[in-house]
Amino acid sequence: MANTGGTEGSYTVVLKINGVTEAEKSVTVAAGGSQIVTFSVTKEDAASYSVTVDGLSGSFTVVVAPPVPAAFSVSNLSVQPAEVPTGEAVTIDVAVTNTGGTQGSYTVVLKINGVKEADRTVTIDAGDTLNIIFPVTEEDAGSYSVTVDGLSGSFTVVAPPAINWPLLGGIIGGVIVVGLLVSFLVFRRRAY
Repeated sequence: MANTGGTEGSYTVVLKINGVTEAEKSVTVAAGGSQIVTFSVTKEDAASYSVTVDGLSGSFTVVVAPPVPAAFSVSNLSVQPAEVPTGEAVTIDVAVTNTGGTQGSYTVVLKINGVKEADRTVTIDAGDTLNIIFPVTEEDAGSYSVTVDGLSGSFTVVAPPAINWPLLGGIIGGVIVVGLLVSFLVFRRRAY
């Protein structure tokens, strides 16, 4: 805004958007001087807008920002129990969170000792978390490493104690012999 006159003066600058007064600013400018007048406008609706300021015109367009795509993080790996007998299940549990702005699908991969054991594809809404559970049963005794998308854990499978068949046979045989002896003595006593 410029003052082309010979004395200081005040002037009201009017901003119109789509023909409607949006804002006004009063400025005082010295004779022969100029001053920059700035308006800041925010519009919520996506559209094109025409702008006029004292005979000057322009336009701007508001666009809708694209949604943030789905993004996933895996956390809270749990392996329970840490030790089981052969043939019993271990429960492997992880939390998968969609940290993005839209619903999406993600495949969780479980590896045991570096070999893919199972996978599960899940669909999760933006901002939601889903717990994924993998039951695992191993028949061989030993230690097993678990990895799920960079997280790691482990569990141990123990063999049941071995049965000493000769000892067990001797005990059972001894019980039978004692039982027969007691029966013989009771029978013999009654015979008298």
